Amino acid sequence: MNKKTALIQALVTSLAALAAGSESLAAPPCWKAEGFPNSAAFEKQKSNWQAEAVPAPAPWNMLTAYTIFKHERAFALSRFKSDKQVHCYMGCRIAQDANFHTAQWAGWKKEDKDINDCNGNTHFEIMDYQVTVVGAHYGAASNRQEACVASCDQPFPPR
Repeated sequence: MNKKTALIQALVTSLAALAAGSESLAAPPCWKAEGFPNSAAFEKQKSNWQAEAVPAPAPWNMLTAYTIFKHERAFALSRFKSDKQVHCYMGCRIAQDANFHTAQWAGWKKEDKDINDCNGNTHFEIMDYQVTVVGAHYGAASNRQEACVASCDQPFPPR
């Protein structure tokens, strides 16, 4: 048997073993991944969150929000110590360059993605949305990036 054939055979054997044990590799149910105590609590929160949906802004403002996110995210993650401060800062910057409503929508949409992605690393938190809206208020009141840094450089309550 040549090396190529042996490698393919080993790969097939490994994949077969992996498939046979796939039940143990399956992702946990979404409600567990998102940190909810049970499926009913998770579904109720999803329903409540959808009931609070923020209407989408104009497409141009969505593009502006995305552009701000792409340009400012690395700075925010390196500058601030907490996730809440990052949410505040992003809400502030989006409100400055788009408007308050767009920042509010972006915060809602981010948490909507989090509750629906079944990824515990991006878990849903209402407080993240609320802090984004706080930041949007700061941004609506000032047009300077430094004002967003100063306003969001404060302790926010944990989740």
